Amino acid sequence: VIRNDYIMRQIEMLGAFVRKLLKRIENNELEGAETDADAASRQFVGVPLVVLENQPPDGFEAMLSMAGQFDYMRGLAAATLLEMRGKVARADGDERTAFRLWTNSASLLILCHDSPDEEVREMSATRLDNVVTALQEYEIPEFLHRLLTCHYEKLGDYARAEDHLFQAAAANQPDVFEWASDFYSRLESRTDQQLSAGNFTRDEIAESLNELDRLTHKPALRS
Repeated sequence: VIRNDYIMRQIEMLGAFVRKLLKRIENNELEGAETDADAASRQFVGVPLVVLENQPPDGFEAMLSMAGQFDYMRGLAAATLLEMRGKVARADGDERTAFRLWTNSASLLILCHDSPDEEVREMSATRLDNVVTALQEYEIPEFLHRLLTCHYEKLGDYARAEDHLFQAAAANQPDVFEWASDFYSRLESRTDQQLSAGNFTRDEIAESLNELDRLTHKPALRS
């Protein structure tokens, strides 16, 4: 009960911050928005915002862990702050920074979705949808498409997982063929009921493999 109360308070405070920051961006108060975001980073994550901004995607888990355990609430706060800071950068015309911060935010939100707390998972899912939508204006990097494919596969949403696989393949991103073949091999081991629940069919697996082969110009995976 105590933990649930703590998580709920943190999420409510984080939500209030997001609304405040979005209002500042709408009013073009970008300097004030950056100042608020830095204060929030120190409050929710315990580090200055610049530390989050300069963290590589694979560095967050170690940075936000204590005694070997990842702090999902701090991770959610960090990912949300990166998303908001990306919005500030975009409003200021800095597309490169916005893209980088949103990419990092998305990879961190995927990690946060493994939280044992339902409220953290729900907010992570909402924020991830927002970030991925914003990233559609850019070429999403291969590593993020791969993370998103694995993420939605884990959730049982096979059709959505495949969407990211094919976006990577259509962009001729490297190594797609290898991890895509693993994805379809796993789908083949699912029951028809599991595939149907994930908006997929067994016939679509064969069709997708042929289309993937066409896009990647590699030898066919199936005879």
